[in-house]
Amino acid sequence: SDEPSLGILLRYPEATDGGQRSVRLMPRRRRACRAIGPKRPRIGVIGAGTFARTVLMPGLRHRADIVAVAAATGPSARGSAERFGATLATTDATEVIQSSEVDAVVIATRHDTHAQYAADALRAGKHVFVEKPLALDADGLDDAELAVAKSQGVLFVGFNRRFAPLA
Repeated sequence: SDEPSLGILLRYPEATDGGQRSVRLMPRRRRACRAIGPKRPRIGVIGAGTFARTVLMPGLRHRADIVAVAAATGPSARGSAERFGATLATTDATEVIQSSEVDAVVIATRHDTHAQYAADALRAGKHVFVEKPLALDADGLDDAELAVAKSQGVLFVGFNRRFAPLA
């Protein structure tokens, strides 16, 4: 209208169906690589940001099979899954953590999610590699510490700057 306003509030109807959160992809033929041990570890990656896509996943795919990728958005999850040969792309991190096809979980999400995802993955019996920091507060750290104490999984926190030439 012609009436002056300080701001405009748009309201949209509630969505009744949130849509599909996961998609199964056709397995891509993998190049032959030297495996470590009797079988290659099956990795689920939670978080598909720049560091995960350009550093973590390229390094992982030489010694492990990336089988699942979870990201905040569907296109990011699907694009990373297709690029690295994963058969599951999802926006639901819990699906990666609970998957029987995943041996270990790599967590490369926003810092405020690290402790919860790491603790959940450890409770699910997975090995965990989590980018720094492990936790943002004492409660998160306590939860992760309790989970690792009760788990058969190994928890490793990645401090990539430790290996920088100037360090």
